[in-house]
Order: sequence, then C-alpha cells, then structure tokens
Amino acid sequence: MLNLKVLVAYSTRTNNTKIIAEAIYGEIEFKKEIRKIEELDNLDGYELIFFGFPIESYGPNQEVKDFLKEHSANKKIALFITHGSPEYSDFLAPWLEESKKCLDGSTELLGLFNCQGDVAQFVIDSMSKSDSPTLRYFAQESSKIKGQPDETRINKAKDFANEILNKVI
Repeated sequence: MLNLKVLVAYSTRTNNTKIIAEAIYGEIEFKKEIRKIEELDNLDGYELIFFGFPIESYGPNQEVKDFLKEHSANKKIALFITHGSPEYSDFLAPWLEESKKCLDGSTELLGLFNCQGDVAQFVIDSMSKSDSPTLRYFAQESSKIKGQPDETRINKAKDFANEILNKVI
C-alpha cells in the first residue's frame, strides 16, 4: 500500500481534538490530508481515515453521529476522541462505546484513542450550577485539568497513529 491515501478528519470546540489531529497527521508519511468535518462532503477516495471528535453530553455530537452513520460504510477508520474525564474514569467506557455506535456495521474500526483535554470555562461554569451532582462533580474535576492534552498525551497519539499505520501497510 505504498500509494496509501490517508485522511485525518476532526471536529473541535476548544482545539483539544485539533491538537491531537495535528499530532497524528505529523506521523503520516503517505499522501495525506487534514480537514475539519464541516469541510467534508464524504470520505470517498481514502484508504485510511483517522476521525476525531470531542465527547459532548456523554458522547459524540449530532453532527459527528450523522456524518459517520452516512459515510463510514466499508471504510477503515481509527477513532480519536478527546474528553474532560481522566482516562481511568468509570464514566468514560460508556461514552467511548456510544462513539463506536456511530460507525456503519461494515466499517473496519482499526483502533480507538482517547485522551483528556481542557474543558471550556463556560462548560465548567454551566456544570457547576447544575442540579445534577454528577455534573457538579465533572465541573470540579474539569477545573483541575488545564493544559491538556499535554506532551505525554500528544506522544501517545503519535504512537497510536503509528500503530494504526502499521496495521494497514
């Protein structure tokens, strides 16, 4: 697959996912493109797609869900996901499972990378005023994670990119 054409597609609100997308993109030594999801009409013409988005309201946002449901059929996709939760959190597993459900049944999911990222201050403020104890807890924890994704998480994203590339070449 020396002529492998790779797409790194992402959605971002606070630039966390963009940082990870750029780290992945930098590891690819094949013909490649990096695009925001809103710049894409489809995923045609790519042999491998790295597709990234943040967790919002316990899963991917509707734009991401709709795009993947419509365009992921018969594709080789590696997901990368950013979120405000620590990677070891019990809350995280169902959010990641929800993310996988966006893919068409014929999609070949090559891997899933996730990492913590900064949470926007307006989101923290909103959660801290919530009646939900869980959301108030998230607000408290989110205020502790400034500076994410850090160098360690960026390097893990690069390692993930290379693992996926080695699967397809």
